[in-house]
Amino acid sequence: MEFKKLLGALLACGLALTPNLSFAEEDELAKEEIALEESGKQADFTNRLKEKYSLTDEQIKAMQDKGLTNPQMAMAAQLSQTSGKPLDDVLKMRTEDKMGWGKIAKELGVHPGEIGKSVSSMRHDLNEKRKEDRQLAKENRKELRKQRKEQRRELREQRKSEKRKNKS
Repeated sequence: MEFKKLLGALLACGLALTPNLSFAEEDELAKEEIALEESGKQADFTNRLKEKYSLTDEQIKAMQDKGLTNPQMAMAAQLSQTSGKPLDDVLKMRTEDKMGWGKIAKELGVHPGEIGKSVSSMRHDLNEKRKEDRQLAKENRKELRKQRKEQRRELREQRKSEKRKNKS
């Protein structure tokens, strides 16, 4: 999805379809695309987390402020959802009481296997989405190459036409 935004911005600037785009400029565009993709991964994860566990922006922010990584946020949300306890209680057990995830699960009456399932399901969902995004980006690049090739052909034709015109 981020590639579409980048492509739209490039098209608006006229960069994407410039036939004489140098390799250095194409490399810069590729680097920008990768940076956008990396920033999008975090957003994808938090969006998926909010959707799957019905979390609010404040809850996500609270977990991030407590230093939880993406997988840990998924574990906390899963434990909260499965046990029926508020997310704040789970976070308190983890950060203030310094309990491990297994001990938290036991105390909440949740099988510790739920922890691993939460992380693996999030990763699986995100990997599927990334596969789709990569396929879309590949198709977009293919179309872009095709458009560039056509523009180069048109430019060659114009130059040939101008040369013939100048000779006459």
